[in-house]
Amino acid sequence: LKKAPIEVRLIKSADILDNLRCAADVPWWAWTPLARKKFPRWHREFHVAAAFAKEVHPALHSKVQKALRVFDFKRMARGMVWFGR
Repeated sequence: LKKAPIEVRLIKSADILDNLRCAADVPWWAWTPLARKKFPRWHREFHVAAAFAKEVHPALHSKVQKALRVFDFKRMARGMVWFGR
């Protein structure tokens, strides 16, 4: 993707941002064992995606970073709720 045209990289970065925002909004009660297993992988992939977005456009990178912080915070808060039952 790094050698793709700028339009393709912008679309991919926007798709990553959308995926990140959607993943942050997965309700804790919908966390199936499979979803709980996928969250660490998603987290790693989102950090790689943030680096990719940085190369594409600074404003998009800023939005991805903010969405990543929200994802991390919500994941941590939901983990506390999950373990605190």
